[in-house]
Amino acid sequence: MHNLARNAADAISQREGGGHFEIVVGREGEELVLQFRDDGPGIPESVRARLFESFVTQGKRDGTGLGLAIVKKVVEDHQGTVTVDTSDTGTCFTLRLPLKPSSSTRSAQGA
Repeated sequence: MHNLARNAADAISQREGGGHFEIVVGREGEELVLQFRDDGPGIPESVRARLFESFVTQGKRDGTGLGLAIVKKVVEDHQGTVTVDTSDTGTCFTLRLPLKPSSSTRSAQGA
């Protein structure tokens, strides 16, 4: 959550007068759905295809390019998915996590 919120803060700071960031939490069937939305300028086309790869960054002074790779790894380690929708009017990251662990997850955890 921290990585997504920090990225959104960076994005909305590029707009004159700031912008908005919201986290929307809901449930769809057996999934927890978290959406992280901002109304910043969107993700540059030049990095969209590689967005979740390590060391991919676009002009952030203190960025390492690891934040979204870490987000994806953590979500997938919990059998979830992460998607992104972006345009010049904002970005929305959607995380979907199962409410119940799969049988393979329980086996790996010794359940």
